[in-house]
Amino acid sequence: MMKNKKARQTIAGFEIITLVLAIISFVVIISGGVSGENGGGGGGGDGNSDFVEGKIGIERGGAKIFFPNDENLPVYSSIDGGRTWSESYWYNRNNMKEFALQDDKIERTLLGRRPSVVRLREVRGAKTMREGGGVSGASSSPNPARGINFQQPEPIGGFKVTETMAGRLEEIGVELDAGAEIEKIVPGDKGLILKLKSGESVEIDGEKIKEFGRITGTSNSITNAYRNALYEGLKGGKGTVGELIGEGTRDIGGVWEVSSESIKGTDMAKVTFKNKITGDEFTKELSTKMRLSQISSIEITGQAAPKLPLLGEIPVMGGLGYILEGLAWGLGVAGLIQLIGGLAGMESKAINSASIAAIIGGGVKGAVSAIIGKGGLITKDLGLAMKTKGLWWKYTPHAAGIVAAIIVFGLMDQGESKKVVNFKCNPWEAPTGGSDCEKCNDGLYPCTEYRCKSLGQACELLNPGTGEEACVWVNPKDVNSPIIETWDKVLTKDHKYDPNTAIRPPDRGVKILYEKSNDGCIKAFTPLSFGITLNEPAQCKIDYNRTAKYEDMNYYFGGSNIYKYNHTQVMRLPGPDAVNAEAPELKNDGNYNLYVRCQDANGNSNDDLFVFSFCVERGPDVTPPKIEGTSISNGMPIQYGLNQTKLEVYVNEPSECKWSKTDQDYEAMEHSFDCASHVYEMNNLMLYKCEGILTDLEDRKDNVFYFRCKDQPWLTGEKQVDRNVNVESYKFILKGTQPLNIVNVKPNETITGYSTLATVNLEVETEAGYNLGDSWCSYYCISVGEEASVSEDRWIQMFETGTNIHKQRLDLPADEYICEFQCVDLGGNAAYSNTTFKVEIDEEAPKVVRVYQDSGKLKIITDEKSICSYSTNKEKECSFDIDEGTNMPYANSKEHFADWEEGKTYYVKCKDSNERQPLPNECSIVVRAES
Repeated sequence: MMKNKKARQTIAGFEIITLVLAIISFVVIISGGVSGENGGGGGGGDGNSDFVEGKIGIERGGAKIFFPNDENLPVYSSIDGGRTWSESYWYNRNNMKEFALQDDKIERTLLGRRPSVVRLREVRGAKTMREGGGVSGASSSPNPARGINFQQPEPIGGFKVTETMAGRLEEIGVELDAGAEIEKIVPGDKGLILKLKSGESVEIDGEKIKEFGRITGTSNSITNAYRNALYEGLKGGKGTVGELIGEGTRDIGGVWEVSSESIKGTDMAKVTFKNKITGDEFTKELSTKMRLSQISSIEITGQAAPKLPLLGEIPVMGGLGYILEGLAWGLGVAGLIQLIGGLAGMESKAINSASIAAIIGGGVKGAVSAIIGKGGLITKDLGLAMKTKGLWWKYTPHAAGIVAAIIVFGLMDQGESKKVVNFKCNPWEAPTGGSDCEKCNDGLYPCTEYRCKSLGQACELLNPGTGEEACVWVNPKDVNSPIIETWDKVLTKDHKYDPNTAIRPPDRGVKILYEKSNDGCIKAFTPLSFGITLNEPAQCKIDYNRTAKYEDMNYYFGGSNIYKYNHTQVMRLPGPDAVNAEAPELKNDGNYNLYVRCQDANGNSNDDLFVFSFCVERGPDVTPPKIEGTSISNGMPIQYGLNQTKLEVYVNEPSECKWSKTDQDYEAMEHSFDCASHVYEMNNLMLYKCEGILTDLEDRKDNVFYFRCKDQPWLTGEKQVDRNVNVESYKFILKGTQPLNIVNVKPNETITGYSTLATVNLEVETEAGYNLGDSWCSYYCISVGEEASVSEDRWIQMFETGTNIHKQRLDLPADEYICEFQCVDLGGNAAYSNTTFKVEIDEEAPKVVRVYQDSGKLKIITDEKSICSYSTNKEKECSFDIDEGTNMPYANSKEHFADWEEGKTYYVKCKDSNERQPLPNECSIVVRAES
């Protein structure tokens, strides 16, 4: 659009793409991966995602402990006393001791795994598990050997009420004596039921539960208890999730309300669980075919299998799950690169290279997780994960994936890419504001308007021409940015501005609509003119991208950086089909936003943007190309004797063009132009150039040529049928001429002047050439003997020229001159000639060279044309004014007469056309008439 010159350069893009790739990969993979340490939500790299419905059962003397897999601690347990266990963390291995349980065995059953035997070991601080006994105490330490560890976190039972606790519980209406032992806390119909060791029970109202948990430190455990209640209630339920749809809300376990709605077009449903007592609520997407009794604790606790983009949760475990997860996120990052890279104008090859690198990086991340992650090939058996504490180990797979992606991208051949670079030469700008205005008044040099204005855009020179000039900052307190409004006068005919209500404040703007189009979209490859008017002189910029500030914008509005009230922009844009065919990565739909900001002389610019929005017509291109102009105007003459000439043809869209001296179909034309065939090759006139050489030119006759063009050069093969071709030729004429001649030049004689300079009138007459000698003539004159300069700058165009008579006035001092003439007509025919003349300057009054009587007349002759008069007053003699004397006929002549009277004395004075005459008391001649 706003381009003056294009250049191509090879762009590696390695640093930029690497940075983007690294950031996106790091954020996306970490935020959505299965490497969370706690195993909630989307699972984690510690192995929590390795199971779907697995459990480990320990049975001895009626005690049961259930484990989600062979790495985690118990999620649910029931050991005689009814204690409930939850997931634990196992990072400190210093608080352990081993003990042997003879013949005690753990049987485990996991999906896709065969049973095995593992020794159970004791944790320091925990009592030995014995037949019929329970477990008390707590620990957060694992066994460094292959063992299974468990702990009791925040107690949900088995604690004594302290005196302080009893007092605080009383404040919320819970009456418990200090020293009372709470053996078990179970969900009730209205809240919680505290079962004391004494056999009594205390019920807590649901509204007091959270406060009770806060006082006793059992908040999380209470929530777990209600989740367990939901789990137990669902296990006893009948029917499927689908049967819940349309049945409203159902109570589960007397504590939970469960509702469900189907997801249209799928066999899935959104199931919402809401705790009537605590207010907790969460929603899960479950299959409508799943029976309520089949909903496992995985859905209830939030632990899940790996989540893959678009596919959601899938039951993949172990190293394969890690690898699939890594590849899936690599594919997701690759998709983002395809989208962002295309919008950013990256070359398709670089985009594809970055995408492949992202996929490989995701695979590497998954492979590393499969090896060293919790439950991985190494850590599964050797327990290395238990020895590696800290984020550096947790994020090692991510780092490995990013490094692999960077290396792969760097090794891939990016090839050579092309990019259009625009150059624009604008007038030099003084800095904004006027803080340096006073420097002009330092007294070292005169403060001129030029010096003043060059110090700042807001500087102004006061008192010019008075000797008291001063340069000052005009309105230094101006902090308001220009106000932008649309300019209707310059808007292209049949278009209108329409307020754009979709723009969010503080931005504002308009839509430009084409009134003759059903959808308001402007015609492709057609000039569009629009403009803005301001409340103060300012320079304005326009850009296709939204920027944070004025300095970041790329183009001046209308291509000018001049501070003025009104600005006009003219552009033409390709249709979306043309853009998509040339650059499919842009995914252009023909909609454009042009963002405008203006800045005044004090540097105030708009924080908000003024936005021009419009669309370019969609759909197939059914309009043939249009030739908008040629480098040689149609019907122009050409130089005599020229048999071929270069010609540029300007078309409104990328095309292939041909020419012929016969009006015929495009395919039959014999000669081709070399044309710009890409949408980005638009010149500064927003047209596409075709160039070629027209041959077989003839003199003294009209040379007629016919041009035709075919659009959409990117369509090949079978798609060529969709291209549009001119059915009528563009008729182009070049007029043959004959030689141009100079037939007469003046002056060629001596020119006399009567002052320091003499007026010389140069005149040149031309004939033939184009249009009977009409041409433009230039000259230069030098003194005879002076060496002429060889510079073309010596030629000066004559004041009156353009026809076949050319004139120029000169005022020259006395000398001998030679003047050279050069005349060129519209066809380029040239003719040359010269003339020589002499300039003389007469600096004296006219002289009388002869006096006599002739036929009764006094006759005097002067040496130059003059005006003479006489006086016969003897008293005044020569002291009279020449205009007061008696006129002697034949003024402006060399001969002068007066009546002859004997005895009279004639006092004669003469002057020339330059008023040169004798002194006031002198005469040109004194004559006494005697016989």
